[in-house]
Amino acid sequence: MNIKVGKLIVFISGAITMVLEILGARIIAPFFGTTIIVWSNLIGVVLIAMALGYYLGGSLADKTQKPKYITQLLFAASIAIFLIVPIYKYILVHIGGSIGIGSLVSAFLFLTMPGILSGMIITYTIRIFTHSIDTLGKISGNLYGISTLGSIAGVFFTSLILIPNFSVRTIIISAGATLLLLSLLSKISLTSSSS
Repeated sequence: MNIKVGKLIVFISGAITMVLEILGARIIAPFFGTTIIVWSNLIGVVLIAMALGYYLGGSLADKTQKPKYITQLLFAASIAIFLIVPIYKYILVHIGGSIGIGSLVSAFLFLTMPGILSGMIITYTIRIFTHSIDTLGKISGNLYGISTLGSIAGVFFTSLILIPNFSVRTIIISAGATLLLLSLLSKISLTSSSS
């Protein structure tokens, strides 16, 4: 896998994470509103999931550095996103509870797994492209910066373009399909670099 594909992976992973976080407010709003409590729960759940993903991705990367795992993580993230579609309305109808607890549980159910996998993708990608301790700072700073730019793009793209023009279901399916295609691109990149 070449570094350009790695940069594309962390950019899109960062963007998709923010697409889901912003979309989470749209999903939860009809049931719990869009108060500061709801937004705090959404942001908090995503940050917890990402932190856990950073830890797990780093632990996995210390054990083995196989680029094929990035492909597998992308695939798993796409499946986690696709699963939101059949369950989110059912869960929200049956979740009940106060605004605080109901929105927290909803955010946890929708956003935890994609957030964890996104965090794992970023840290694992950093390890794959770090070939020397002398370049660790440069590689990690570069890839975290690109991931953050992806997150910024995801926030504005979702708020200004996606939500005004597309249904929640379409956006979720598109996000999952994007990571599925990225997984395929990653696999192709691995195949071409090994031949």
